[in-house]
Amino acid sequence: MGQILSPSPLVPELRNLYLEGRAVEIVAESLAVAMQAEPRIDDGAILTHKDRIKLQRAVDVIAANLVVPLTVEMIAREAGVSASGLQKLFRQSVGLSVFEYVRQQRLERAFTALRAEEVTVSEASLIAGYSNPANFATAFRKRFGRTPRQAARPG
Repeated sequence: MGQILSPSPLVPELRNLYLEGRAVEIVAESLAVAMQAEPRIDDGAILTHKDRIKLQRAVDVIAANLVVPLTVEMIAREAGVSASGLQKLFRQSVGLSVFEYVRQQRLERAFTALRAEEVTVSEASLIAGYSNPANFATAFRKRFGRTPRQAARPG
């Protein structure tokens, strides 16, 4: 602040440019502090319109294919982005890897089916993509804070 109130002696044209530069610095620092106060998932990364479209395509592909085996390459190809680019988009916007997101979506679908009493716990584990019901139960409990059997009970 002292540099603005009493800048070094400069020719008038340079003095104004110097003061303008200092004012921009103050605004930039203020914005940085304000942005750090708000919780964010994306660590400051801003998605372009094209990136948002690619991300939405990937999310749509995942939603339409939750019951089939998926690969990052297949999802990326359908979304029009490279596999590493897709991983980066998911990390920036969702805070998860592509397969963490897929696993989460499958668990959500299994949870919904259990709550609606449409499936058994064994069937729900297959919906979630687990061949081992014990592994499914562990992942389910970690995600929802209750066992699949507890979620299947009415009430």
